[in-house]
Amino acid sequence: MITAFENYLPFSRSRKMWRIPAIITTVLLVAACSNMAAQKRMENLDDALDSYGAALRWAHYQDVLAYHLNQDGKRPVIEMDKLDDYSVTGFEITERVLNEDQSEAFIKSELVYYHKEYGTVRKLRLNQNWWYSEEAKHWFVETAFPEFK
Repeated sequence: MITAFENYLPFSRSRKMWRIPAIITTVLLVAACSNMAAQKRMENLDDALDSYGAALRWAHYQDVLAYHLNQDGKRPVIEMDKLDDYSVTGFEITERVLNEDQSEAFIKSELVYYHKEYGTVRKLRLNQNWWYSEEAKHWFVETAFPEFK
């Protein structure tokens, strides 16, 4: 008669074999979670760019300014009263380049606007550096506020 203790061999081949699938599964789960976090950051960037463009078009300049934050915590100083003279009619992303871990993005865009008094339509090409704050779970623009002329 074989007892349960005799069947248990702590260093048997069968006990070692289960480790390989467990290690592979763990590695795959870690990689999948990492990929999901990067995908979520991409979605957040898309949402931030859409919101930024909409705030520009609807002249919600306080909302636009909220996106402008340097990584050292400084915000640009702008003259809000001068912004009332301009109206943005379009905002289009023309190029986006992200770093490998998708925590920073270089965004090229085109802003179409006019001065309300003169009516001259102008285009402004923006080259912006965006960065993702893990703490805030939010994207911010590190470059200067668009200059309307």
